Amino acid sequence: MRNIIITLTGVLLLSCNQQKKELNFITQNDLKNKFSIEIPQNWEINYDTINFQSSIFFSNKSKPQKQIVTYGIVLDKTEFQINDDFGKLTDTFMVFTKLEKINGRFGQVNTFKTYKLDFVDPHTKSDLGNYETIYYLKEENQKGHLWFSIQRVQSKLSKSDSILSERILKSIKLN
Repeated sequence: MRNIIITLTGVLLLSCNQQKKELNFITQNDLKNKFSIEIPQNWEINYDTINFQSSIFFSNKSKPQKQIVTYGIVLDKTEFQINDDFGKLTDTFMVFTKLEKINGRFGQVNTFKTYKLDFVDPHTKSDLGNYETIYYLKEENQKGHLWFSIQRVQSKLSKSDSILSERILKSIKLN
């Protein structure tokens, strides 16, 4: 019995060490060098840029399909203010697109005013999942805005994914 406990303890310690190794973060800049974000080093990363947007999408593809969380950060030149009118505009958009709003709330992340929007697309059966959280981020005097999306299959993030998402969100910086 004692050997089993020692063996299990060793396996748990090894597992914890492997999880720590997976969470080495690297700073990534978008292709236009307008913003940066810290992303776990071993994740799959895709960059995209068009005239009015620059984006980075990333995820941990080593997880089982149903546990993958896909992230995106986009700098968009569209101008708006994060205020009550913006909240009402997102409500209208939800009705128009037949998305189901779970909740929306104003907040602050570092120097950014934010509007966090949780919603589900009941009509889409995507491998990426149909639950999404979007943070609209805007600094005072910033041209355009950022949005940070978290897309998943499950209705709620696991505790570890929630902590990781918050860590990534707080790393966003304008260059």
